[in-house]
Amino acid sequence: MPSLIKKADAVFGLYIRNRDAVLLQGRCCTCGAIGSQAGHFVKRGYKKIRWHVQNVHLQCVQCNHFLDGNEGEYARFIINTYGINVFNWLLEQKKVSHKVTRYEVERVIATYSK
Repeated sequence: MPSLIKKADAVFGLYIRNRDAVLLQGRCCTCGAIGSQAGHFVKRGYKKIRWHVQNVHLQCVQCNHFLDGNEGEYARFIINTYGINVFNWLLEQKKVSHKVTRYEVERVIATYSK
């Protein structure tokens, strides 16, 4: 399972970087610098939304790693882009316990490999 999750992360991350190369013109969603990483608003340890497209966006290394996601700016981005209801829904998902299944991981790989 760990190798499948790693593959799903890689495939999904590439999808996000490609999507946001267009949607965000290659810019970090939190600071506007050139982005190169798929950063999670709700950290990927929360399995329920680890691969949810409204939770993951292009970020620069500074914001994603050194500023731990730059959460305040990321929150503003989520609200401005999707609205307060999606923002609240994403935060609610932290409370949902979820064990990732093999089927779910394989579905992520199949969906975002296309």
